[in-house]
Amino acid sequence: MIHLNPIFSSFVATSKLELINKEDLVRYTYDIIKLTENSKVELLGEKFTTVKSQSLPLNLQEPVLQPLLKGMQDCFSKIYNSLGLKTNKKIIISNLWCNINNNDNIDRPHIHPESFLSGIFYLKADSDNSEIVFQNPVTPIQYVIHGSLVDNFNQFNSHLYKVKPETDLALFFPGWLRHYVAKNHASDRISYAFDTKVVDND
Repeated sequence: MIHLNPIFSSFVATSKLELINKEDLVRYTYDIIKLTENSKVELLGEKFTTVKSQSLPLNLQEPVLQPLLKGMQDCFSKIYNSLGLKTNKKIIISNLWCNINNNDNIDRPHIHPESFLSGIFYLKADSDNSEIVFQNPVTPIQYVIHGSLVDNFNQFNSHLYKVKPETDLALFFPGWLRHYVAKNHASDRISYAFDTKVVDND
């Protein structure tokens, strides 16, 4: 008998969030993007100019964001508590920004180096919107296991994992998991991105 034991696992977790103030949040998103267009920002150690599609980091105390923040925080906490980590610590949301479609900062492979877990919430998405693509951190696999060898892709033989955006879909993943979003040429896709940190559990 042979047992395959998965080791050094990673993950992408999913959930659905039904927000009570979705229409208000859509209006807020378009307004905040317009306000921050062409602003200078330093994020994740890189300086760039925001474009029409991405906001500056948002105020975590903004009232219209509270239902979304609560829903995402509950999910982050459940994931943290399932990872076998110290119970005298907790995870909290440390940064938040919004995107409409794509910009040059997310359509190339990147990580969130200072984030313990990261997340995305799709406030508005259609079936023709581009996928988010996660790359296997075991990078040599793409040179050894070619698609022509695979009948069924799974955790042992895949070098990419793709998720199609859906309205109300929330994604959660380790901040070090490299990912990117293909250019979106369809209808507007509105998403919110989150970073987290671990602090003492008072």
